[in-house]
Amino acid sequence: MIGIYIIAGLIIGSYCNVVIARFNSEELHSYKYSHCLSCLTQIKWFDLIPIISFLLLKGKCRYCNERISFRYPFVELLTAILYVAAFNMFGLSINCVLMCILSSLLVCITFIDIDHMIIPNKFVAIIFLFGIARLFLTNELTLSSALYGGLIGYGFLALIAVVTGAMGGGDVKLMGAAGFWLGSGGTVLALMLGFLLGSIIGVALIALKIKTRKDYIPFGPYLCIGIFVSLLYGTSIIEWYLNFV
Repeated sequence: MIGIYIIAGLIIGSYCNVVIARFNSEELHSYKYSHCLSCLTQIKWFDLIPIISFLLLKGKCRYCNERISFRYPFVELLTAILYVAAFNMFGLSINCVLMCILSSLLVCITFIDIDHMIIPNKFVAIIFLFGIARLFLTNELTLSSALYGGLIGYGFLALIAVVTGAMGGGDVKLMGAAGFWLGSGGTVLALMLGFLLGSIIGVALIALKIKTRKDYIPFGPYLCIGIFVSLLYGTSIIEWYLNFV
């Protein structure tokens, strides 16, 4: 089963690359075949095998020798790892399937936010709808807890956005939708993890002079990490923290 989830993760991760690369482009909906972004040559099926094709081609286009971004195999491998993590936590269940769907969406949101400084509303809407569906398909959350989670996620970031102007609307909506997956406690944990990770990496980027204090650093990727970690390991983390205190 782990092998099946790895293969599924690699395949879906490959499609996530298409969504990320063609974001804000009509190509995504025009059903065109994959092509090299440099020479525009259509890529054959045997050059689209996740991870393997990248290794066999030594990270270069077969036709123009242009380097292929390492992000492509990274996204495929990352998606496969997230799928396996979901399977190890939830086993073969509807909850695992829903977690895999959420993982794919979070991967797309992460890299789109890095590239374009935006979190697409369509992705947030899908997360919200699947969060509602999860309430009826599993026993993970009560409706009241999901509502509190949504209000906490949306309300807290909305307050920061209004007071400081340093928070994007996409981040606010993402946490509002994710709250229906996380519940109240999980949402608080996801926010804490997101802010902690964002602060550490932000300070490191400024210290290394990669970014300046005036540069905008996308917050979506850190929220996505916080959401995923909180969903899978939130209960264990909260229990450990309470025992530690």
